[in-house]
Amino acid sequence: MVATGLASITGTVIQAVLTIAVTGAPGFIAGFRGLIDQDFLRSLSRFKMDCLTPCLIFATFGSRLTLERLGRVWPLVVWSCVQLCTGVVVSAFLARANARAEWARPGSVVLPRLLQLAVCFQNIGAFSLPMLQTLCQSDGIFGGRDAQSCFEDGALMVFGYHVPWDLAMWTQGYSCLQALAALQKPSAGALASVQAAAVLPDPRGLPAQRRPTQFPRHPLQRLTLQVQACGRALAHFTNPIFAAMILGMLVGLVPPLRQLFFGAGAPLEPVGAGLKRVGGIVPVLALQMLSGTLGCASRQLLRLEPSRSPKASPAGAAGPMVQPGALASWVAAILVGKLVLMPALGFAAFAALARLRRGAVGGVATGPSEVLWPDDRLLRTVVILQWSAPSCLSLITLCYRVNLSESVTQAVAALYLVMYAAIVVTTTFWVSAGLMLF
Repeated sequence: MVATGLASITGTVIQAVLTIAVTGAPGFIAGFRGLIDQDFLRSLSRFKMDCLTPCLIFATFGSRLTLERLGRVWPLVVWSCVQLCTGVVVSAFLARANARAEWARPGSVVLPRLLQLAVCFQNIGAFSLPMLQTLCQSDGIFGGRDAQSCFEDGALMVFGYHVPWDLAMWTQGYSCLQALAALQKPSAGALASVQAAAVLPDPRGLPAQRRPTQFPRHPLQRLTLQVQACGRALAHFTNPIFAAMILGMLVGLVPPLRQLFFGAGAPLEPVGAGLKRVGGIVPVLALQMLSGTLGCASRQLLRLEPSRSPKASPAGAAGPMVQPGALASWVAAILVGKLVLMPALGFAAFAALARLRRGAVGGVATGPSEVLWPDDRLLRTVVILQWSAPSCLSLITLCYRVNLSESVTQAVAALYLVMYAAIVVTTTFWVSAGLMLF
């Protein structure tokens, strides 16, 4: 079937969404029935992030990246930076628009910052990779491309998108969650307050009300804070995912190294083939982890099984209860920002670049429109998927990891349940419209 016309494209996207839903059903059932819990998912996430995903990244970059493909991947780095900055602006707008809401009043800290993180950081891999894999297997979407090569090229683009996201998430984002956890502890001292003030800018753009006594006066204390901040930033470069990106790019861009691992008759072909096979399970495993997390959240919200993990509710971190009215307003604000405003702003940028291409002199596009919006439907689909994706899976996982209060963690769980139910409609709409228009 050749996907032509809105009805045909919409049907193909619906089929892809339903395929992902069915594929993720075992994980949701296991989480809902208590066969797996958050501690298991935390360990599995670490295994995936430290072992499996680096294998996929190294194999993808090493076997597919060339100087010619690098020219098609680096614009995605620009798109990723633009999306992060747009998320900051949208979250500030939402916080200001809801300034009278209980969760956004002056002095409230946790929910406004979580809104900022939820809007800024999309589900870059666990959602887009399975979706992309399913679309690549559909006839006619990408002009008869082989499904495997289509997915490998698409995964290369996703990982290019991943670089700014990864740097921002595991430095600023993770530091923000750690600061929130520190502020919820009754024993939080002046040093924790200063660290929190450094990484928790008010999303409403309002000046923070800081007491002069919060800042260390001794130069040695200020130097200690600066060294700790630099250490947290440098520690990211030892992340297995980042290391796999660098090594994979080196192998891919140096032909003798690429021929050492990949291709018929390569001396280390078993190593390259083994890494490809190990990394090939990442999309399905990521989907099971995502659905398993939602299943665990459903079980806990319905009180079918109270949280028994000491990590989920540490002593002294009970935190204030999130009232139902405030929770509903907070969830609605994030849904509007993440699933409506962010894709709409992205589509406005896509339309502007497409208009520039159509108005190019002599029909030859130059400048930003050619660089950022080339005539490559796979690249455009990757960008559309990223701008229409829901919030990242890491947010709810890190809430458990940094020991945020149980009431806040359950609020995030409720957000994820509503959001991932809503993307059945929003993803179908935005991806179908994107494939039709662009």
